[in-house]
Amino acid sequence: MTVARRPWRLRSLLVGQFLAAMAVAALALALLMLTWRLPLVQAQARQEQSRVADLALLTLEQGLDNTQGLLRALAGLRGAVPTGGGQDDALAITTRQLLTDDNLLDAVYLVDQNLKLHRVFLRAGLAARAEEWVGNDLSGIAVVSEALASKTLLWSAQFLSPVQGLPVVAVALPFEGGVLLGELSMERLGALTNRPNQRDGLTLLAVDSHGELVSAPSLRLVRERTNLMNLPLVQSALVGEEAFGGFEFDGKAYSGTTRRSARLGWGLLVAYPVEVVNAARNEAVFIPVATLFVGLMVGVVMSGWLARRIDRVVHGVTRFAQAIAAGRYDGAVPRSGIVELQRLGTDLQQVALAIGQRERLLAEQDRRFRELVENTADLVLELDARGQILYRNRSAQEALGGDGVELAGCNILDLVAPQDREKVRRFLAVGADLRRNTYRQDLRMLDTRGSVRDIAWSSSVDRRADGTLLGYRCIGIDVTTQRAADAAVRRSEERLRAIIDSTPTLAVQWFDAQGRVIEWNPASTTLFGWTREEALGRTLGDMIYNPAQQAEFMAVLAEVERSGQPHGPYEGEVRHRDGHTRWLLSTTIRITGESPRGEPQPVFVCMDVDITERKVAEAGLRELNAQLESRITERTQSLSIANTELAQALQTVQLAQERLVASQDRLVQSEKLASLGSLVAGVAHELNTPIGNGRMAVSTVRERVRDFRQRIGGGLRRSDLDAFVSQVETGGDIALRNLERASELLSSFKQVAVDQTSDQRRHFQLLEVVDEILLTLQPTFKRSTHEVVCDVPADIALDSFPGAMGQVLTNLIQNAHIHGLDGHAHGRIDIVARVEQDMLLLSVADNGAGIPESARRHVFDPFFTTKLGQGGSGLGLSIVRNIVAGALGGGIDFRNRAEGGVVFDVRVPLVAPEHRVA
Repeated sequence: MTVARRPWRLRSLLVGQFLAAMAVAALALALLMLTWRLPLVQAQARQEQSRVADLALLTLEQGLDNTQGLLRALAGLRGAVPTGGGQDDALAITTRQLLTDDNLLDAVYLVDQNLKLHRVFLRAGLAARAEEWVGNDLSGIAVVSEALASKTLLWSAQFLSPVQGLPVVAVALPFEGGVLLGELSMERLGALTNRPNQRDGLTLLAVDSHGELVSAPSLRLVRERTNLMNLPLVQSALVGEEAFGGFEFDGKAYSGTTRRSARLGWGLLVAYPVEVVNAARNEAVFIPVATLFVGLMVGVVMSGWLARRIDRVVHGVTRFAQAIAAGRYDGAVPRSGIVELQRLGTDLQQVALAIGQRERLLAEQDRRFRELVENTADLVLELDARGQILYRNRSAQEALGGDGVELAGCNILDLVAPQDREKVRRFLAVGADLRRNTYRQDLRMLDTRGSVRDIAWSSSVDRRADGTLLGYRCIGIDVTTQRAADAAVRRSEERLRAIIDSTPTLAVQWFDAQGRVIEWNPASTTLFGWTREEALGRTLGDMIYNPAQQAEFMAVLAEVERSGQPHGPYEGEVRHRDGHTRWLLSTTIRITGESPRGEPQPVFVCMDVDITERKVAEAGLRELNAQLESRITERTQSLSIANTELAQALQTVQLAQERLVASQDRLVQSEKLASLGSLVAGVAHELNTPIGNGRMAVSTVRERVRDFRQRIGGGLRRSDLDAFVSQVETGGDIALRNLERASELLSSFKQVAVDQTSDQRRHFQLLEVVDEILLTLQPTFKRSTHEVVCDVPADIALDSFPGAMGQVLTNLIQNAHIHGLDGHAHGRIDIVARVEQDMLLLSVADNGAGIPESARRHVFDPFFTTKLGQGGSGLGLSIVRNIVAGALGGGIDFRNRAEGGVVFDVRVPLVAPEHRVA
């Protein structure tokens, strides 16, 4: 028998939950205290003890370091046992001053190599008389002999000083000639180690290597030479182990840690009294417990008061909710001072208003939904469990009804074509067991007129809340037109496949982007020996290609994919399945296909034609050629005797070739000066005219002077004097003009010669260089009817090689004059220059015959000339290209003009590159 559980009152539930929460909090607090807070307090105490122990050890070590430093300073004042003099006084003064300062030294002894005490210095106030001990043997002090033997600084354990008669610790520093020995009183060391004892409740103890107490808060225990070797902490300290633990000392219990001084062999104990440690732990426990108890009391009172206020509001909210359930939405909720409860009441009122609005909205949405279903183009049917049509929309009525026949009340089986009725009947039979949300079926339907339609149905099962089958809701799409289009596409594909499959000599393969076969026609099977079933899904590398051919084929597919253009036809050799090779003429194109998910993807079609017979014929032709070569070889064997003579001739040819190379180098160098030589000849010829005219004028004047002298003896008339003066003036003018002309020619020629022979880089104006070149070339054109037209702006300046630029212009102009205008009565050479950005564009053009097509490829080749045997060397344009590309850092090209002639275009930077050499 099940007993109904009594419901809880809100007040009891709140108070109980609060008490349960407090109990959990108390348990969590206890766990935190045990696992975190108390270990943390203990760890903090240990950290404090460790810090003080480190501080005490550091203080002691610093005192020992200072003492060692003082001894080393004294040792620096004296390198050997004192023998008297100024140095003794300096050592004594310094030592006595140190013994009056605040340091650990109480006495300093100088001991010689025989371990005899040579000199004694004591701190003021000591009862010992230093002079009485001078000359005594100190070999009984072990640290002195050990330091002298090891030559290193050593510290001793505690011993009784023979001079002071007190317990001391000594440090021995060997130096040249003896040992410097310093004594530190135990009292000073104890005071040094006992400085951290000033902290509240902290106790610091120091023991020597034998466990005897050397420093403690109570001097009585030190004087009694208390031994603490029985304490485990002391034992750990003396072996250098850092340990924590408790111990009893002088009738009290302590908890502490240890440190060890390596130089003295002392152990340090830093400890707090147990009551101090327990007080910190008790304080850490009391405060949280007291806080928890006060919070518990206040929480019980506040939770009872809060429960009463909440209970009143909850009852009002309950009554309002009951009214909403009854369909009354205009009630009110009692107000509350608690924000959440007030918000709950407000939200309930808003919920009531929202429910009312929602009911009205659902009614409106139901109306709209029915209109949407009624007016949609899809076919909508609602069936009962037996397939009876309970509802049909307008589209379903028009598609399957017609002629005034109402579908509602008809059975769905009457509208299904006979070949699909069994499928629908089975679906209706298992309707109660269907569990999926949606079922899709393609059915052929009959309307009331007997027409057949293809409908794609999507059906869902309608059930009650308890799972009882109510019927089916069906949405259909008329796909009759789409199916007809799909059928047409299939027929087109079938015709295309029939064409591909029936082609006897054209092998066609389809590939995906990874090179796998997705189609393989019968001609491919005949050509390669692999059936369609074997080839599908494999690559050509698996069947007919080697790895290199497969990689090349994949590169072809990538190029076709990138460019979208067909690749080929191209030839290739492949292997048949039976092992023999065949030659193919192939073309690869790209088309658009579909992936299995219907996404567009590239498809590559490769079409192959067998050209093996043609290749066999070509091989036969090559074999015939090889046989002919073999016959020639056989016949040449009959000339073995002549071979020896031929070898000798070859040696002669080789020697001649070496000489030819040297001659070519000299010819190239001489060609670079050939134009300059022709200029020299032309300028020399040109200079003959003004110099000859000047000479004739001067000789004429000399004759007139001689006649004038003769006339002076016979009497001189004024007319004779006027005629003589006129003749002298005329002759002087003629001579002056001709000499100036010769001077201009010489200046221009000198500048061109200096530029072309020195190859120096400088700043220059392009027009000046062009004018100088034209001036030096004037004799060349003086004997012809050709003209040179210069169109060079005066503001074009270059930082380059004027000699190289002049050489280029000279060779181009002479090339145009000798080759381009050969056979032309009236030729013209145009020199045009312009600047584009930081580049100079210089063109030299003529209206001659141009360059024939057969010579265009060899224009810049060395030793190529159309005037071979007529004075041409074939090096002019080759030198021009080398100069332009080398010293000037640019390029040169040429083109034929449509109206006749050729244009050479030189493109060089305004500032020649630094790395170029002229």
